[in-house]
Amino acid sequence: MNWTIRPWQPDDVEGILHVHNQSAPMHRLTLSEFHRDIETLEPDLQRMIFVAESDSKVVGVVIMSRMAGMFHPQKFFIELAVLESHRNQGIGPALYDTAEHHLKDLNVISISTQVSEQNLDGLSFAESRGYSEQKRDFVSILDLADFDPSLFGEVNTELEIFSLADQDSPELRQEWYDLFSIVRQDVPRTGPPSPLAFDFFEEQIVNEPDLVRSATLFARKNGHMIGFTAGFHDQESNNLDQWLTAVDREYRRHHVALTLKVAQALEVKRLGIARIKTDNDTRNTPMLRVNEKLGFERQPAVLSLQKDFWGCQG
Repeated sequence: MNWTIRPWQPDDVEGILHVHNQSAPMHRLTLSEFHRDIETLEPDLQRMIFVAESDSKVVGVVIMSRMAGMFHPQKFFIELAVLESHRNQGIGPALYDTAEHHLKDLNVISISTQVSEQNLDGLSFAESRGYSEQKRDFVSILDLADFDPSLFGEVNTELEIFSLADQDSPELRQEWYDLFSIVRQDVPRTGPPSPLAFDFFEEQIVNEPDLVRSATLFARKNGHMIGFTAGFHDQESNNLDQWLTAVDREYRRHHVALTLKVAQALEVKRLGIARIKTDNDTRNTPMLRVNEKLGFERQPAVLSLQKDFWGCQG
C-alpha cells in the first residue's frame, strides 16, 4: 500500500483520535479534550503531531509533547500508533524517525513513552531504539455494579467529607491547590516534578468540563483540608477516570484515602457511571492495597520507557 508521512491538519482530528484510542483504549483522548487543550495550553505544552496517510485516511500517528508536571523544554513524551490493518509496512518506523528528527531539531535531551507489558512488539520496537524501563504502573478498574460499602468497616467517621459541588469557592480552590502542591511531591515519577501555577491548576483541573464535581471529594479535620480525590467522566466508555487521590503526610495511615474512595464510589454509582479506572505506580504499595480492598482489579502493567540523547546538557 502507498502511504505518506506529513504534519497533521485540522481535518485529521477524528482520524488521529481513532488511531490513538484503538492503540491505547485505557488512556483514551476525547475530541473535547483535544480541542480544549489547543484552546487553553501554552505554546510549549501544545502537541506536535505527524500522521501517516493512505488513501486519504489517517492510518498512523505520532504525538509529541512536553509534560506539564515534569516540564523541561528539551524533554518530551511520545505516543506512536498504527492501525492494525496497516502494520508491518514500515509506517511505525517512518513515523518514529520523523518524530525523532523533529525533536533533535529542538535539541532534545530525552524522550519518554509508555508501553503495555502485553505489547511485546511495542516493547521490542522501543528497546531496539535505545529505550529502557524507568518505572511501571498498574491500571486498575472497579466495576460498581456490586459495590457494597458495608464491606468496609475501616472508614474514618471523624472526617468531614464534602464535594466541590457543595462548597466550591475561591477560598476552597486555593486550599485545594495548596494541598495539591504539597502532596504531588510524593507521587512517583520518572523525574522531579515541576511547579504548576494556580492558574494552570484552575484551568486544567477545576474548570475542566468533564470533572465530576459531585464526585470530587475533600476530607477535612479540625478545620483543615487533609485529603482529596477527583475524577473525570469519559462518556464514551462510561468510566470515571480517577485523577488523583492524595492525603496530607501527617494524616496518612488513618484510612482517609479509603474513606474518600468509598464515598466517591457511592456517588459515581448513584450517577450511573459504570466503573472507576485508576492507575498507580507499582511502588505505591499503600494506595494499591486500598484499591485491592475496595475491589479494584489490576490490569496488565504499563512500562514507562526513556531514551537519553548523550552530548546534551540538561
